[in-house]
Amino acid sequence: MNSQHSPSTSPTPDVHRTFGMTIHAMFTQARLWQIFGLGVASGFGFLIHRTPVTLWLISEGRSRTSIGLFAAVLLPYAFNFVWAPLVDHLRIPFVSRLGQLRSWLFLSLVVMFGCTLGASFLELPTHVTIKAPSIESSPTVNITEVRVQTGEYVEQGSVLFVVRAGSSTESVSSPTSGRVINVSNVSGDVVKPDDPIVILREEANNASVEPESDDQSAKRPNWLPEFSPLFILALLMVTLAFASATLDIATAGYRITIIQENEGHLVGLAASMEIAGWWAGFTLPAVAIVGTDFLGWSWPTVFKWLAVFFVLLILFLLFCTKEPQRPSHAASRERGIDRIFDELIVKRLLGPVIEFFKRNGVALALCLLFFLVSFKLGEAFLGNMSTNFYKEVGFANTELWLFSKLGNFAVIVPTTILAGMFVGRFKITPTLVVAGIAMASTNLMLSWMAIVGDSLVLYFFTILFDGITAAFSTVAFVTFITMYTARLHATTQYAAMASIANSGRTVIAMLSGLVVDLLGGNWTLFFILTALWIIPVMGILHVLTRLVKLREGEGVQVKTYHE
Repeated sequence: MNSQHSPSTSPTPDVHRTFGMTIHAMFTQARLWQIFGLGVASGFGFLIHRTPVTLWLISEGRSRTSIGLFAAVLLPYAFNFVWAPLVDHLRIPFVSRLGQLRSWLFLSLVVMFGCTLGASFLELPTHVTIKAPSIESSPTVNITEVRVQTGEYVEQGSVLFVVRAGSSTESVSSPTSGRVINVSNVSGDVVKPDDPIVILREEANNASVEPESDDQSAKRPNWLPEFSPLFILALLMVTLAFASATLDIATAGYRITIIQENEGHLVGLAASMEIAGWWAGFTLPAVAIVGTDFLGWSWPTVFKWLAVFFVLLILFLLFCTKEPQRPSHAASRERGIDRIFDELIVKRLLGPVIEFFKRNGVALALCLLFFLVSFKLGEAFLGNMSTNFYKEVGFANTELWLFSKLGNFAVIVPTTILAGMFVGRFKITPTLVVAGIAMASTNLMLSWMAIVGDSLVLYFFTILFDGITAAFSTVAFVTFITMYTARLHATTQYAAMASIANSGRTVIAMLSGLVVDLLGGNWTLFFILTALWIIPVMGILHVLTRLVKLREGEGVQVKTYHE
């Protein structure tokens, strides 16, 4: 057992693995389907940000800039390792009897349900673009440009700016209080014929704003700000993102600890079930969105149905899962302040880092972290520039959606489960070698496409092969990280290693466009270079394997599970 006070154990004899064993486990082990269900919850939480919110903002006429800024709510996913020690060790009052991980999963789902339900009661102001009247035909028409944020409360006497046809900008005082409803894109200029004007409707079909009565003004203290629905939606989505990111790491901790140390053949299958569940949760519940087209649902109605799905997930957690057994810390021998420092700082906050380097040794630990960053770097370079490449080759948007999005989903989910069976049959190192070579082969297919041009047949097989290799490599990579995660600090160590791998690839892959430009737009050479990256990666894996053998030769159990 990998705990803080027992870094070494005697090895367990290898289990003879067969495909029949993994297939049998898939249909008989309820734990695997519990992991699948929690994976659905993880994917569904991420879906809320990516699709319904974006489509809602688009339907209300929000700008691309505003929609792009909403992506900032996803930042908690990149830093969830920061509060992962709390998920590992902090007990939540009132619900702790559910178990350490299940209580955090329950709290996360309840918060996500509340945020989604809260969003369903919002009515976002609608931006509608119209054309200004022709100045020649209506020389006396006045267009009001309000130089304050739309939807903001305006007190009586506030200075407004009016653009008058054929004259300069003038300022006037607001005779009444109310909300801003008119916004012009003209910035201090005279209104020209056919200038686009944007009108903000506070409520559906309202052409004017009723001034706030004295009684209503008296009820609202001057110091109390009045937030716009868009701000409230952003606040709800940030809160949901924190809860969803917490759910992700708690799910990973659940997956790692519910598989026992002598069940190494189930590690890959468990990883594949979580990933397949994530894709199912990210894709299938989106059918509620179809209601906006075929059933005439408003977006608040869609969010109410999405909230109902969270209720089903909460019921699944309560009645279909059980808390996994986990090792615990040894009682501290310190007293007073020293005991608090030892329990809180040394064991819980620094404990995951101390245990990781103590178990692996400095050389192996650093080599492991370097491998995490480098393994999928070639794939990250490809992913960053693939859409640009496809467009430059000459593919239409419909072809990109049909093959890249719909085709990828149809391939990834079944391939992910098959990959889990493959990983369950073979050990992790040869699996990573096969996955790495497969990823490089996909990049070579793209270099071939750069020479051939917009061949739909080649594009179809490239997307098909890319989906298969992406699923296979992801399962192998998640299994690899799991193998080096201590059960005592499962949530923290897994979240930290996954974040290092993702953030490293994200930062370095930002240079992919620069590399293409430095190569003079030579896509063929670019994809060949990304394919060749697998050679040094395999070298790192070889060194890592040797260091693991040396460490295990010293009597230390480096990997959490026996292969």
